[in-house]
Amino acid sequence: MPEPYGSAVNRSPLFSKMQPGGAFAIIDVPSHPNAIWWVSSVTGTDASGYGYNPDSPVATIDYAVGLCTANKGDTIYVLPNHTETIATAGALTLDVQGIRVIGLGIGDDRPVLNWTAVDATVAVDDCDILVENLMFTQGIDAVVTMWDINSDDFTMQDCEFVEAAAAQAVSMIDVDGGGANACDNLHLYRVKAVQRAAGADQVVDLAQVQDGVEIVDCYFDADCANACVYSPAILTDVLIKGNVLNNRQTGDHALEFSAAAVGHIVDNRLFGDTAGTILDPGSCFLAGNIESAAIDSPGYPTPVAITDNAANILGADNANNAFASTNVVRNGDGSIIERLEHLDATLAGAAGIATFPAAAKAADTVSMAEVIRHIDDAQEQCIVKADGGVLAVADPLFTITGGPILVTGFFGLVTTIIGGAANCQIQVVTTTPAGTVNLSTDVAIDNDAAGTSYHMTAATPGVFTPTTAGAFEQVPTNN
Repeated sequence: MPEPYGSAVNRSPLFSKMQPGGAFAIIDVPSHPNAIWWVSSVTGTDASGYGYNPDSPVATIDYAVGLCTANKGDTIYVLPNHTETIATAGALTLDVQGIRVIGLGIGDDRPVLNWTAVDATVAVDDCDILVENLMFTQGIDAVVTMWDINSDDFTMQDCEFVEAAAAQAVSMIDVDGGGANACDNLHLYRVKAVQRAAGADQVVDLAQVQDGVEIVDCYFDADCANACVYSPAILTDVLIKGNVLNNRQTGDHALEFSAAAVGHIVDNRLFGDTAGTILDPGSCFLAGNIESAAIDSPGYPTPVAITDNAANILGADNANNAFASTNVVRNGDGSIIERLEHLDATLAGAAGIATFPAAAKAADTVSMAEVIRHIDDAQEQCIVKADGGVLAVADPLFTITGGPILVTGFFGLVTTIIGGAANCQIQVVTTTPAGTVNLSTDVAIDNDAAGTSYHMTAATPGVFTPTTAGAFEQVPTNN
């Protein structure tokens, strides 16, 4: 037996509705709680009695906004191939709270807003507004601000700023509001902006103190004097996730925040031309971000290099080890030695290894690959004099700080024939307590062939014995 009229068990979200002057329709209430308005520059007229159905739309979005009721959830549908000119500041002003402006169509059939004056803007002057599936084009160069956001809880999704051949905007989305927290909770989802020629300062300018900014799954490829996403202000609870950001400006950032910005920057792909200047995260947490500074080059985790403390690298009980926190640069996965090319730039130079502790032996303009043969979990360190020159009396090969230490053996390798060398001994000189211990008798290395190695054996303790039979094993540097 059917339920009586008006039964409380009717749970359908669909309701029949007759909009005055419009079509009778079955409405999905969660998506359309109030009036629906229709816009088309092709067939529309901005006059009373229009806009109620797609057969008699109004001609502009701005006129349709004036038909909406605040806080009721009105929806404006913009029909395919609609074009609206933005010729003055606020030519289109979204100033009715709680409305949605949704473009219909795909590809080039999507509705278009076209800027034709440098000071022209679309202004968002009320809160809780959504804009979806529109295209934005520039009919004139050097548009100062395309979208001027002046209220909170604004959402733009699935929209596209289309590249123009000879017209660039300085700022595509300016989030200001004239004061702190006037534009909280900005949401940009799947927005695309391409402007490869120079002219922009930024795609998105987060100019004031703001909370709750979310920029997710967007694609910005532009030549920006600041950054694709830029903020000089205090941001809190910011989320930048899953974006592709490419700044074509030499030496500038893809994303740049002030030091006061806090939140999360997660799983973004960032591009520029100078490693180390592509991302400035302020004080945000970071995870899963990749940057690339050249074409045909794989990306790598960013920040590019992280200075770690000695406790994390060599253990908490080795804080006084010669490799202090400022001397070791870790690559993205935490390893120390795998990328010697970065260490070369950090530790080698015409003046020697200036960043070693002062007590260590200054090297003679050698590369990192020549200096460090192996650093493993046991914290072995070996510094080799690479120029083949004659050691002076009491010339230390290396200095070990910290202790106590246990010396289990010494090895030496001749890499080039040395002429006129004096005999030498291996000595350990200590400072606390002061003392000198000879570990070998005199060793004559004059005219030894390259490849000759020296080592101590249990059979001849105290004698540094040469051999060419492979007693010395040179450890690879790529461990």
